[in-house]
Amino acid sequence: MSPYTIQGLFHLYFDLVLFIISGKILYHHWKTPNLIGKYLGLGFFLAAIEYLVLSLSLFLFPTDPVMIRISGIIAWPFAYLATGTTWLAIGVLYPKFPAKMFFWVIMAVAVLSVYLYGFPFRPAAYNEAGLVTWDHPPIVIIMGALFFFGTFGSIGITFIYRTLKQKEVVKGLLMGLGMFSSLLFLPTTYQVKTFESYIFLSLLTAVGFTLMMLGVLWPTKTSPQQPTPTSP
Repeated sequence: MSPYTIQGLFHLYFDLVLFIISGKILYHHWKTPNLIGKYLGLGFFLAAIEYLVLSLSLFLFPTDPVMIRISGIIAWPFAYLATGTTWLAIGVLYPKFPAKMFFWVIMAVAVLSVYLYGFPFRPAAYNEAGLVTWDHPPIVIIMGALFFFGTFGSIGITFIYRTLKQKEVVKGLLMGLGMFSSLLFLPTTYQVKTFESYIFLSLLTAVGFTLMMLGVLWPTKTSPQQPTPTSP
C-alpha cells in the first residue's frame, strides 16, 4: 500500500469521525433547538467537508499534484468556516465575547491564507517518504495552527469545565482530552519527513479523534430539558 493511500485512509477516518460528531450534535439540536448545538454541529460538519475534500483527492488523484493542490485550496475555506462557526458557539457560552466580530476577523484571515497558499499557483509536492505535503507556506501553517488551537482548545476547556460541573466526568474528559490531543498531533502530521513518523503521529491523532467521538456519543445523565455542552 502506497504512502499516499495510507494518508487517504487516515483522512477518511478523520472525516468519518467528524461526520458522526456533527450528526449527533445536529440531531440533538433538531430535537432540542439551541444555538450552541447549531453552531457546534455546523462547525464539525464544515470540518468534515474539509477532510472529505482532502481524502477524496488522495484516492481520486493520488499522482496528480495539480489536482491535489487544488483540493487544498478548496479545503482551506471550509477549515476557517468551521473555526469561525465554532467561535459563534463560544459567543453563546460567553455573551460578552465579541464573537461576530471575531468571526469576520477569521474570514479575513481565511482569504489571506487562501491567497498565500494558492498564488502563485504551484503543484503539490511529495517528500522523500512518498507523502503528499500540499506544500503549505510556513505562514499559512502557523496562522491555521494558532486559530485552530485557540478555537478548539477553548471549546475543549469549556467542555471539561461544564461537564465536570454537571458531574458528567467521563463525557467531559473524553471530549476535552480528545480535542486537545487531536490539536496537538494533527498539525505535526503535515510536517513530518519520514513515513514512520507520519504513522506514529497519525495514530495518536486518530486516538484523539476517537476520544472526541466517544465523548459526544457517551450517554448523558441529565434530562433533555438540561442539555450538556457535548449534546447541545
